[in-house]
Amino acid sequence: MDVKCKAPVMLFCLVQNMKLVAETNAESTKWAKKKCIFQITVGSKKNRFGVYLQINNGEILAKHGIYENKPDCRLHFFSLKNVNRYFTHLKGAPVFLYFNNPFLAISFKNLVKKTLKIMLNKKQKDEEVKPLITKLYFSSIFTAINELGKADQPVIKEWLRDSPKKTYSVEVRDKPELTVWMTTQNGSGKVLLSQSTILTPFCTILFSSIDEAIAFYNMNDDERDLCLRKIVVYKDEQDKKEIDTLINIFGLALSHLK
Repeated sequence: MDVKCKAPVMLFCLVQNMKLVAETNAESTKWAKKKCIFQITVGSKKNRFGVYLQINNGEILAKHGIYENKPDCRLHFFSLKNVNRYFTHLKGAPVFLYFNNPFLAISFKNLVKKTLKIMLNKKQKDEEVKPLITKLYFSSIFTAINELGKADQPVIKEWLRDSPKKTYSVEVRDKPELTVWMTTQNGSGKVLLSQSTILTPFCTILFSSIDEAIAFYNMNDDERDLCLRKIVVYKDEQDKKEIDTLINIFGLALSHLK
């Protein structure tokens, strides 16, 4: 695990997942139709980086970087260590700042905490919440892989560089609404939470149930490796030679999320 990469990966996975939670949360309809920016930053003024949610009349987008103008609300961490503690244990509370609307600040704060609490609940018993947890886990894994590729993580960079145009999917049998895709081409990747065109996966990670998918995210390395070997489905059997690389990549992604 690259410590310097961990916070940026966690941050972008968080805003991607906040987008998913907001789109399925009735409370979000109060502000999702507005125009506003929810910014998350880390570090001092000289070494600051961040991500943000851009909300524009019902459309919610996860973005990299520092918003060029003043955001409506900002969540700030003073160090990478604080990011890791908050994201894994909800400890070391960051600073919440708002500049225009206190209602939006409360909404932003609630959305951050709600998303993290869902992600950190390893023994979720609420059957209505389990599909959302599964989608968040799938999104987190592929987003982490993609972000590590952008950060030039050697194993993932090589995998992307050597990859022709391919589509990978992670799915639950008979639950197509939970599928997340990742396309690779010419050294870069793209994560899709929904598809506007029909994608034929080169490789599918196919879980038999929502419970199996949730358990997979929380397995140790050995359990996860064994599980992947059983559930990965390649379009062409000869492509199974990639399985060891895929297992390694999943392990790298998950090590940056926990």
